[in-house]
Amino acid sequence: MEKKILQKLYKEDKKSIRQIANELGYHPDTVHYWLKKHMIKTRSKTRKSQLQKIPIDEIKKKINEFGIRGYSKQLGIAEGTIRHYLKKENKI
Repeated sequence: MEKKILQKLYKEDKKSIRQIANELGYHPDTVHYWLKKHMIKTRSKTRKSQLQKIPIDEIKKKINEFGIRGYSKQLGIAEGTIRHYLKKENKI
């Protein structure tokens, strides 16, 4: 994996390792390996979920439209993350 591509996607575009893996067709562990190999400093895993930026009504609307699996793929996050967020917010 080329360093320039990883720097653009990870550092400039602020994409997650999982999003990069999905986009490039690799496993997240492979992307993480190459980030380390190219000495690209990784971000902390304790990032706030991007779901917190989306109004709960919008999340529900998108889930009804695309399903949890489809919506999670659009956002580039795990299905379990959406389920956990909805459960935490007492919305399911």
